Amino acid sequence: MDKRESGRLSEQETLLLCQEIRDRMIDRFSREGGYLAENLSAVEVTLELRRIFDDDDILLFSSNHLSYAQKILCEDGCGKSFHDNVSLAEAMGVVASRSKLSQAGHVVYVMSDGDILDFDLIRQMQANGLRLIIVYLDRHDKDVNALNKIVNDLRQTEVYNGLKKGVKKSLSGIKSSEQIISGIHKLKDSIKKAIIDEDVFRRYNIDYLGPIDGHSHKQLSRAFHSVRKNSRLVVVHCLVKQGKGYSYAENGQLASCTLPFNRKDGRPYIAENETNLKPFTIIGRTIRRLMAEDDCILCISNSTVDHDGLADLFASCPDRCLQVKTGTEDFLYLVKGAMETGIIPCVYIDASVLMKQMPLLNEIASLRKAALFYCFDDPSLSRISLAQLKDAYVIHPKDARDLANAVYTLNRINEPVIIITEKRCLFCSDTDPSVRNDLGKWHFLVNNEKAEAAILGSGTGLLKLKDVITANAFPYDLIDCECFNLTDEECLTRIRKNYKHVYYCGSDDGIGVFIGNIKVMDGDMEQLFDRIKKDLHA
Repeated sequence: MDKRESGRLSEQETLLLCQEIRDRMIDRFSREGGYLAENLSAVEVTLELRRIFDDDDILLFSSNHLSYAQKILCEDGCGKSFHDNVSLAEAMGVVASRSKLSQAGHVVYVMSDGDILDFDLIRQMQANGLRLIIVYLDRHDKDVNALNKIVNDLRQTEVYNGLKKGVKKSLSGIKSSEQIISGIHKLKDSIKKAIIDEDVFRRYNIDYLGPIDGHSHKQLSRAFHSVRKNSRLVVVHCLVKQGKGYSYAENGQLASCTLPFNRKDGRPYIAENETNLKPFTIIGRTIRRLMAEDDCILCISNSTVDHDGLADLFASCPDRCLQVKTGTEDFLYLVKGAMETGIIPCVYIDASVLMKQMPLLNEIASLRKAALFYCFDDPSLSRISLAQLKDAYVIHPKDARDLANAVYTLNRINEPVIIITEKRCLFCSDTDPSVRNDLGKWHFLVNNEKAEAAILGSGTGLLKLKDVITANAFPYDLIDCECFNLTDEECLTRIRKNYKHVYYCGSDDGIGVFIGNIKVMDGDMEQLFDRIKKDLHA
């Protein structure tokens, strides 16, 4: 639907169109899962932006959590240029390039209160005369002073912008784990108690309009017509309802990132119970148990904590959890500074951030200190890029027990662990998936008392190897490693002590990280045995 068509709609037709868009979202997300509530809250804003701005204008969305209404409206091939998953810094680059090329049209950047409103960056745009319209979607109720929320973001940005250089210095004199945690929480408390300056936009010379009702077409229309004439950067502050138009999303029954659900009652098709647990529930429970064993563990989040399991963890252990809002790079420097003072951080990190911040993560990993980073699997994740993390262990859990074991790896090694898990529920074979299993899923198919070499692998091809080794009485051990990870301490210890030559039969998926002397053989059985014989007689 283009601008002309949407502009001819009556008020009643506009309301019906918004409901139709929401119905399509609910239908899609009920089948596939995803970020439903935030997309529902952005429908009216998106429709009014399309009505008022021209085809020469560009719409940018901070994430795909906000852009689904735009995608639906553009399905017929009509509509403005738009992009999602765009940071404020990238939006600045778009504005700057269009300005240099003297291109006509406006650039509109839609963001939510889950994103960082970086006032320092905004000041840079102002200083360079760059014109950007920022539409800030605030999911607070109307009776809340939403400006205070924005200013809190500013205060946190100002405080944490200095963390890159300041965290290590400020915590370096603290010695005990209790003092470290106390020091970090004093920093958090100082942010909470920051004085609210309600004149902050004028102080930063930023044009501001709002707050306005983000679901009122009349208020949105007046506001967007007004800022369209503005020649300066301007922030339009819109109050929106999380999950607007779907009661189960409005009342919080559906998580921010939902699994497939029954739209009639809002219940997930795969209910979380004692045999199916959501990944973050398992992670949250396991971290909580680790906290009881180790005072140095601190859960840190730069995102919302309403993921299943994490909200419970933050509520039950507030003194051992820290939620901050700052730029990604500064957040990772905060984590690095905490690690340098003896803290063991457990950190949620988005998959896209994991790929973009690879150099900084390598710098963190080079500390060779314990840390846990976990994220959901995503098509953007590249196994080749992940292999660049030389001083970190990247684990892809196969089930609930393996996920819990991967978290427990924190207590086994003194290096960062990165866990990449599926979004769906994970099946667990008992009511307590967080029980450590030292042997993991390793199984000796051939176990010789005087084995001179060990062959590791997985799959049905090992059965042929077993037959050949047994028939020829080769002095080799054969180990089925269906799930190869660091929690298999018993097998790892035995291999390191008892075998001079260790081989892995299969492609190299980073397997050599686990055992330094391993030789990866991605060939046929004959080549494998020829290689072993040469090595043994060398």
